[in-house]
Amino acid sequence: MTEVNIPINGKNTTIQKEDIFKFQRQTGGGVASNDSNNKKREPIIYALINRLIPDEWFLDETWGLVNERLHEYLEQNVEANGDNYECILLAGRKYNHDFDINGEEIEFKFNARSVINLPQIYSPPSHKLIFSTPYAEFFYDNGYIGAISELYNIPVPERTLWLKHIHQINYDKLSWFKDLKTNESVYKKAKKFLVDHSIHTYLEMVQQDSINFEEITELLMPQIEKKFMLYNGGVFHNDVITKDECTIISLNSLMKGKSGMYNTIVFNTRNETTKMHFLLRWRNHAGILMPMWQIKIVRS
Repeated sequence: MTEVNIPINGKNTTIQKEDIFKFQRQTGGGVASNDSNNKKREPIIYALINRLIPDEWFLDETWGLVNERLHEYLEQNVEANGDNYECILLAGRKYNHDFDINGEEIEFKFNARSVINLPQIYSPPSHKLIFSTPYAEFFYDNGYIGAISELYNIPVPERTLWLKHIHQINYDKLSWFKDLKTNESVYKKAKKFLVDHSIHTYLEMVQQDSINFEEITELLMPQIEKKFMLYNGGVFHNDVITKDECTIISLNSLMKGKSGMYNTIVFNTRNETTKMHFLLRWRNHAGILMPMWQIKIVRS
């Protein structure tokens, strides 16, 4: 038997025996490749915990080792229900974690030993942090949409429609998104400069704002309710983020990116050794769709 079909959330999911090699160190491919590989790793974790893998597969050294190390993690970090662990694999961006295991919120991350190794712990859309003006409104109202439209010789989209659809991933929602993506390579560098400049200018404005640190803290609070299950070097590691680390007390500084322009706000937390870095970027092609905050925890 080289594959099994298991029901997950009402859908049949196929696990190939060779999928276990996705737990070996990933080389190259970046974020997109890791996301694709995690779509293989997460069902394997679900199936191992719920005892849905054929016993014969564990004769393979890699399957046996991943299963053994996973149950070592569970025994050390999750309270058992008798001798059993029950796992629910969650789907969709409405959840802030990947698994419910015996009622515990678990976030799985690959190739990390600690949350400080992660490029992000949370990535909310830009409008989740409003400050005095949401970034998308700033981007439209300060001429960046007009400049990009002129660059590509396409009509400026109507403001209400553009703001309605900017925080989603479907390019077909508005012809402006589709036209820009289709022709992006023509003026990609010039477009990127406009986007970088908009972020730089926006963060300079934010720095002068009266920032509501309680609202930012509230945004981070769900991160303290979960455990991070981190796989690295053949071992599942555990880490948590404390309430003090998620409590924002002041703005520390702005940081510059490779462009030489500001792209990150650094916040101080109630834990003196921890800072939160809020990188402002676009998830789906710079200046086209989905501006977002990439939040990273930094411990010293």
